[in-house]
Amino acid sequence: MHRRLLAPFAALERRKRDFLARLCTLDDAQLGFRPAPGSWSLVDVADHLSKIEAQVAAGIVKGLPPGKDRRTLKHAVMLPIVLFTLALPVRVKVPGNAGGVTPEPGRSLAGVRADWEAHRAALAAALGALDDAGVERMVLRHPIAGPANARQTLAFLNAHFDHHRFQVDRIRQHPGFPKAAAGAA
Repeated sequence: MHRRLLAPFAALERRKRDFLARLCTLDDAQLGFRPAPGSWSLVDVADHLSKIEAQVAAGIVKGLPPGKDRRTLKHAVMLPIVLFTLALPVRVKVPGNAGGVTPEPGRSLAGVRADWEAHRAALAAALGALDDAGVERMVLRHPIAGPANARQTLAFLNAHFDHHRFQVDRIRQHPGFPKAAAGAA
């Protein structure tokens, strides 16, 4: 992997490892708990994070179509705003034009984890194939922030991950969150 991508990719790997380690201490009732109808469970959050990485990996391999890879002044302003917003403990809806990243209902943590391992490996391979020019090439088109290069994409993925840790904390702190089953870790 290109030297400029090693540190942010390692940070992303740590976030995933720590996140899954926290989830693995919970029982099925806790993992599937939804604070309100239509809201996400902890497994849903993990599934969403996994799906984002799958889309990013596929996007890096495929590349952006001509004309969709140009950054405008609006994009130059929007990326820092998106990153800043993700650093706040506020709720943000998935943009309507961000298809394929909403969680599948009824998934198990084991199933999501297996998919995520494959998606992370695909992301590592896609990033690993980038040379100096590839690191600067626009590889992701965020629905709000527009085109982003590989470094900006990893910054987004790390900020996006942190944002969902706020969501995980809100779910776990909900008054209806199930107590651990007797004998559970």
